[in-house]
Amino acid sequence: MMGHVKFILNYTLELVTAGVLTLGAFIFLFWLLNNVFPIGAGLDVLINNKDTSTASNNIRNRALWVSKDDENSDLSVHSFGVAVLTSTLHNVKSKQVDQLAWKSAKKGLSLFGGDSIQTFDGSRATIKFNENSELELGENSLIVINRLEDDIIWNEKKSYMVMVEGSLRSKVNPDNNKPVYVEISTPNTTASVRAKSSLIDFNIKIHANKSSTVSVYEGSANISNQDGSKVEIKKNHASLISTEGSVTTTEILPTAPSLQSPTDNDVFYFKDIPPSITFRWKKSNHSDKYRFVIAKDEKFTLVLIDKVIKGTEFDYRNLKHGTYFWRLSGITNNSSESFPSSFRTLNIIQDSTPPPLNLVFPQPTPGQKKYPLAGQTESSATIYINGEKITHNNGKFLHTIILKRGPNIIVVESVDKLGNVTYKTETINGKF
Repeated sequence: MMGHVKFILNYTLELVTAGVLTLGAFIFLFWLLNNVFPIGAGLDVLINNKDTSTASNNIRNRALWVSKDDENSDLSVHSFGVAVLTSTLHNVKSKQVDQLAWKSAKKGLSLFGGDSIQTFDGSRATIKFNENSELELGENSLIVINRLEDDIIWNEKKSYMVMVEGSLRSKVNPDNNKPVYVEISTPNTTASVRAKSSLIDFNIKIHANKSSTVSVYEGSANISNQDGSKVEIKKNHASLISTEGSVTTTEILPTAPSLQSPTDNDVFYFKDIPPSITFRWKKSNHSDKYRFVIAKDEKFTLVLIDKVIKGTEFDYRNLKHGTYFWRLSGITNNSSESFPSSFRTLNIIQDSTPPPLNLVFPQPTPGQKKYPLAGQTESSATIYINGEKITHNNGKFLHTIILKRGPNIIVVESVDKLGNVTYKTETINGKF
């Protein structure tokens, strides 16, 4: 009897334990799904086939705010983004504010308040805020698009962003004659610019130790000092902000380097192995090193090489067939960077096609010892007849061969400057 009661108690305990574990597993699963996967339309909306734009707009309306004095009111009735991702290169990711997962970012992506953009090694991205204002993210950069304000008091547009790491180049212009204010927070300072009537062009670089450098190429920018005061950086000047937030005295930017070689539109040929090219430039004022950049386009959005060099020349041997654009900028020890130099175009041509060789071997008459041989090849090729180098005029040649009695083997070769060879051979009988 006691054994039977004990069995029932043990069985009941096992059932209760199994139920508790199952319930706990379901609770954990629901928690995981709720936190990992994005918030979307509810099941009732899908069943009733209701318009999901209202739910979407509740999230998207965080994009536009109207500023009244020191108070922000969400008065937006539109669902457009703060900005648009206009170009991406290689590995660029985006994340919405209400999601945990990062996704591949594609050109044309609309960005809203709280959305983030991140680039990785060799990657770049361009973000446009209005027709004339854009922001270029360098590699290994992370930025959070905060919000856009349409200030009805000051009649200007305001953009707020948080820069976590990396580098960015920002070009700010008035929007339809309305001033544009941009504020970018970094780990150790806040940089702000106000474009009232003309372009403001500036660059922010966050270093590995979380100090940062702000450089201004056009207009002026204000940065916050450790004590809360504002420091103005004028055109062609830069400041280093320490990890604690203190601002160094502004320094003049280096002058753009003067390019020397290769010359503009220079051409390099190769057959199998890409040619070794030496790039040279003159030392520029206030520069301690240089940023060397090669791109596939003249706007330098498709960057192939971005390298910091201490000297005034650089050897490179990995450019394939195509047209390239190269330029430089000077860098100080404080990492402030000059405006880029003018670019030069470089043409790399892979040529593995043998040169044309047109000639006819005429039959000699009996007793003929002097055998004239005429033909034509490309103007830059070298002609060899039976191993002897023959002169030619723009590819045309005429050479006389002295025949021997009996069979005469004649070999004509055309060799271009890359070593591609075309040859023709014929046996001519000397009859005399």
